[in-house]
Amino acid sequence: MKLENNLLVFRCVAQDQQSYQVIADEDSGLLKDVSRADTNFVFESWEKNILHAFSVNFDKEKKPVKERPDSTSKNVSSIANEDDIYVPVEIKGDWIKLKWGNVFEERPVYTFGWVRWRAGEMLLIDINYSD
Repeated sequence: MKLENNLLVFRCVAQDQQSYQVIADEDSGLLKDVSRADTNFVFESWEKNILHAFSVNFDKEKKPVKERPDSTSKNVSSIANEDDIYVPVEIKGDWIKLKWGNVFEERPVYTFGWVRWRAGEMLLIDINYSD
């Protein structure tokens, strides 16, 4: 739930011709049906949703940025400053390619790296929908 953006994001666990079944409360596992005809809701895959986001956050100590989408890949040496923003660029399987850097320069210089964004059904990043 991102109230500042008037945005609700639900995890869809099943669907049929008439509705989506979503988890309305992650703590209790409460399931609700959302009509496909309800224009207040848009169904998006996680991948599409993340790539439309403004930025993502993650625990940099537990999830180091990698050079390639592979846990055995080298860590990226130039990690962002505390104020830098990680912008989603591409998704390959469980990995997301991010860019960050000094965007306020006349010619911005970006660094790129990969972070694991999910483990099975578990989301490993926080998604920011606005700045």
